[in-house]
Amino acid sequence: MKTKFKIIYIVTIFLIIITSIILCILNRKPIIKLHGDETIYLELNQKYEEPGYEARYIHKDITDKVKIKSNLNNQKIGYYKIEYKVNFGKKTYKKIRNIKVIDSTTPVINLLGSGTIEMCPNDKYTELGFNAFDKFDGDVTSKVESLVEDDTVYYYVENSLGKKTMTERKIVRQDTDEPTIELEGYQSSVLYKGSTYFEPGYKATDNCDGDITDKVQITGNINTNKVGKYKLVYNVSDSAGNITSIDRIINIIEKPDKNQKTIYLTFDDGPSNSTEKILDILKEENVKATFFIINADEKYDSVIKRAYDEGHTIGLHSYSHKYKSIYKSEEAFFDDLELINDKVRKITGYPANIIRFPGGSSNTISRISRGLMTKLSISTKEKGYIYYDWNIASNDTSSISSKKVYKNVISGLKYNTNIVLMHDFANNKKTINALRDIIQYGKKNGYEFDKITEMTPQIKHEIRN
Repeated sequence: MKTKFKIIYIVTIFLIIITSIILCILNRKPIIKLHGDETIYLELNQKYEEPGYEARYIHKDITDKVKIKSNLNNQKIGYYKIEYKVNFGKKTYKKIRNIKVIDSTTPVINLLGSGTIEMCPNDKYTELGFNAFDKFDGDVTSKVESLVEDDTVYYYVENSLGKKTMTERKIVRQDTDEPTIELEGYQSSVLYKGSTYFEPGYKATDNCDGDITDKVQITGNINTNKVGKYKLVYNVSDSAGNITSIDRIINIIEKPDKNQKTIYLTFDDGPSNSTEKILDILKEENVKATFFIINADEKYDSVIKRAYDEGHTIGLHSYSHKYKSIYKSEEAFFDDLELINDKVRKITGYPANIIRFPGGSSNTISRISRGLMTKLSISTKEKGYIYYDWNIASNDTSSISSKKVYKNVISGLKYNTNIVLMHDFANNKKTINALRDIIQYGKKNGYEFDKITEMTPQIKHEIRN
């Protein structure tokens, strides 16, 4: 009995072991093993190299049964997956490898404005602006940190991958700009002998120091009891040592004889190819005149300079000479006037203050803006300009001969102050041919010739608007 029981026991144990082994085999699932890292960082546009994998079921290699599925796009930054799967029985077993496509280059910081800026020595730095971009994180401007130390501004930014970048802006604290001095009144003026000189005033400003009028020093003396040309020099220096100076010329002249008859020859609408011939005649006759200029071809700039250098008055007429534009408004008039004055200043070195309204102050075209000429007669004076009309018209713009131009002028000589209107347009032979005869007639009949200055009696027409 004992032997039989023992056999039964052994068989039972054996069956249990066999059953366990069978059950283990039946419940065993395939194993997929990935070579390399389960998470791989791939640079943008870098080719993916599969590290490898294997699949086994118990001791059997079933790698060839593994199927791979991937949404990887190595041309676009992002997160992707590679799926490794094997079917066994009615079930599917899989393993995932994560792929992160990145751009590990550092972010880029772009500075707005210059990388090196000049500032006044005592000015506080004001940020000019910046932006930052990273290929992985995109716009990272909000992550930028800046720090001002001494004369350098440092900018830092770090992306989510820990990549950092830094740039800097240099601050140069210096003042190389000269101050400016603006003279009130005229830069060149005329006084009669024995009169009193009153300083019209001045103002000095500096880009760093602001108003430095109180630092202006004036040198030079004026003797109003002696005829001559005097110069006052206005000097100013800013805190950085930059110096500016400007001159004011004062001409002391004899008080004119009230009974002296004077002819003022004036030429409108130049310069042109007629100007040189006019200047030649004036030079030969030792006569000064006044040229009211418009904007002409730059090739005539040298002619304007010649007229100025030879002692003639350069007056302002118009830049565009387009009446409907000029007289559209008060602002339009002065915009045009300042353009021609800028040109005169560029050519001669000095602004002009003697002007003649296009069409004269009596023109009616200005009625497109009601009351404009009345306003301009006041505002031009307020801005330091003096306008002159004429009391003798040569009518040289009409279809008449040189003889008629001559007669028109000499027949109009009825005043002590005779302002003659002529024109300096292209190929104006009639005026050129009559000019010398007009001058010689004036000399023979006791007239003096002069240019218009601030001291010339103002001839004005009746304003009709």
